[in-house]
Amino acid sequence: MNYIYQDLVERGKAGDKAAAEALIKKLEPLIYAAIGKLGRGKDREDLYQEACLAILESLAEYEPERGIPFLAFAKSRVYFKVFNYARRQREMLSLDQPLEEEGGCFLDLIPAPRPDVEELILQEEAGDFLRKALDRLSEKQRQVLMMHYFHGLSLKTVAGIRSVHYKAVLKLKKRALDNLKKFLKSRYPIFP
Repeated sequence: MNYIYQDLVERGKAGDKAAAEALIKKLEPLIYAAIGKLGRGKDREDLYQEACLAILESLAEYEPERGIPFLAFAKSRVYFKVFNYARRQREMLSLDQPLEEEGGCFLDLIPAPRPDVEELILQEEAGDFLRKALDRLSEKQRQVLMMHYFHGLSLKTVAGIRSVHYKAVLKLKKRALDNLKKFLKSRYPIFP
């Protein structure tokens, strides 16, 4: 099988350093294409060296009897080597690195994994308040609100479960919400 640069490949594989250097020079467009595509923002000189190393490794491992052209074999090796090198060279951020605008550091931006004590107390108070408000409703009103808001059932489904018309459930829900609103206004006068 004949392929482009066959003479240089055969001589380089036999140990001719000048042929290997000439092959690298001929494949520079391939190298720069791989660097441009996969190595943006990274040190181009280091990426160039890695690509040259990939070509030399390809030269040593190339087996012409497999019927694959050398350029196809080398191209995949060069792209893989450049990609892996660029991936390993990603910049690491320190969580202790100071923030320029707000002050503090990156670690301050990460939310706490669980609520602090004040949040837990507020949630508990809100839950107690909601229970008290729901206890002031009639049994039917409480059931409609629980099924609709807490269990996520549609009003049509609630009507089916209660064996009543949809409009009856709609009116029950409205009255329940009006009663909750009155209770909130009595407890918190600033409530709209």
